[in-house]
Amino acid sequence: MPPIHENLQYALEEYGPVKQIRFASKPELSELRRMLPQTVVDFIEEKGFCSFHNGLFTMCSPDEMRAVTALAFGADNDFHHRNCHVFGYTAFGVLYCWSDKLYNFRIELPLNVIYCRALTAPENWPPQASAEHIASGMIPHEEEADFLDVNGNPIFAACQRAYGANEANECYGFFPAWRSPVLSARRKT
Repeated sequence: MPPIHENLQYALEEYGPVKQIRFASKPELSELRRMLPQTVVDFIEEKGFCSFHNGLFTMCSPDEMRAVTALAFGADNDFHHRNCHVFGYTAFGVLYCWSDKLYNFRIELPLNVIYCRALTAPENWPPQASAEHIASGMIPHEEEADFLDVNGNPIFAACQRAYGANEANECYGFFPAWRSPVLSARRKT
């Protein structure tokens, strides 16, 4: 197996410890090789699907989120759900995605926005860095993954204290009645 890319190794060292959710099966790895850059698949093969920052960011199989991308994009020309693959999500429902055409982009469910550098900054597209290098840096820093309250304070730790740790395929929800069959939202009862 090739060594873990230096950017992903940095994530392991600086954002660790990671919590393994599960290892990918051989058929899943074969399918992932069709969808994601090699550096990401090599990482998943070695470490499995895992979470960083105490559950703030979780890596997942794109197939687990296919219903969400199909619902969000349908057959959109730029964001077709067969070509856009969720590889991870935050505890607040920000989905980190990969596309061979658009590279990395985010679906920010709480804000109902999509941020895609390829479409918002076309003058800087394509990037100078290779797709493999860009893919290797897609695990967000803790401050980037956390959500801020109305006063600009991060709320992940407060949500964990109030509602407990989130499980795999679960996020803290504060957007009205949004639920996915895959990604459920925790709400105070």
